[in-house]
Amino acid sequence: MSLITFSDEMKSRINADFDEATKYFGGCREEIQKRTDELDGVEKLFTKYLYAHLPLSDVGAVSFDIIYSYAKHGAFLLENSEFLKGVSAEYFLQYVLACRINSEDLTDCREFFYNMVKDRVKGMNRHDAVLEANNWCYEQATYRSTSP
Repeated sequence: MSLITFSDEMKSRINADFDEATKYFGGCREEIQKRTDELDGVEKLFTKYLYAHLPLSDVGAVSFDIIYSYAKHGAFLLENSEFLKGVSAEYFLQYVLACRINSEDLTDCREFFYNMVKDRVKGMNRHDAVLEANNWCYEQATYRSTSP
């Protein structure tokens, strides 16, 4: 059972946004539409959402498989993450499913990072889990903003 419900209105809006965005996909349009049409359920919905909100520069530069990996992991979280209880569909799409913050590279990384922190946050409340995930990040790397 999904922890978040997506209304018919939201689904329609995502489909319309995707249809509008694909008008600008140039030579990538046909493959993206074909591969998206082959998907089902929330993976299809999430893939459409991601493509509808990607900068056009990413559409040609990032493979379908990478974008799909974000949609697939989002679907996994939707079914398996207790931390999503009480999170709105809008929040999920914008802050959980979204591909990136700032200019980080788009790579098939979500499952990797999930596996790195899942045991560290097991049994914690959402607040403590976020802090613990942040601690893990601090142990692994140093962040330097490229944005002013």
